Amino acid sequence: MMTRGEVALIVSQKGLSVGMLDPKYFASVILLIIVSSVTTPIVLKLLYKGEPKSDTVQAKS
Repeated sequence: MMTRGEVALIVSQKGLSVGMLDPKYFASVILLIIVSSVTTPIVLKLLYKGEPKSDTVQAKS
């Protein structure tokens, strides 16, 4: 998930520099990127907690 956060930071910075993003919203966008990058792995871990683990990887033919 870190790559998605990095791309979002770059896009938001570019939007701010060309004037597409108002500076008063920039802090909110950064906060949203940070929160979503931190909470997504935690939520996914909780969601898949009850799933059985597979030890083998199946090859596609």
